[in-house]
This record gives sequence, C-alpha cells and structure tokens, in this order.
Amino acid sequence: MACLGNREPNSSYPLNVAELIDLAPDRAISEIRQGNDEVYKLTVSPGGAVTIWKLIPEERLEEL
Repeated sequence: MACLGNREPNSSYPLNVAELIDLAPDRAISEIRQGNDEVYKLTVSPGGAVTIWKLIPEERLEEL
C-alpha cells in the first residue's frame, strides 16, 4: 500500500493513517507529524492489523 502525504494544512495523510489504525481524526491531525523528507511503509495484515515502518537515515539517528 502506498500512502503519500505532506504536512500542508489540507494534507489528508493524517486522516488516511487514522482510518487505518482506528484513531480519532482530531487526534491524528494534532499528533501525527510527517515531514516531506520522510518515508513510511504501512502494511495491512489479512486480519486488519497495521504495521507502520519509518525510514530513519543515519543523519537522524536521534529519532530512534
């Protein structure tokens, strides 16, 4: 699955992720921070569980 987005005010990325992980839309908008230079992979299992993977390059290891 591909889910593209950015942090523009009208971005649907937080709402797309909220739907996948059963998160309230207002919480997603206030808490999900996704930069334009970040890469995520969302995997939906057959049972519906969602795994979110984030690429953290060497220059941003402090995010670990």
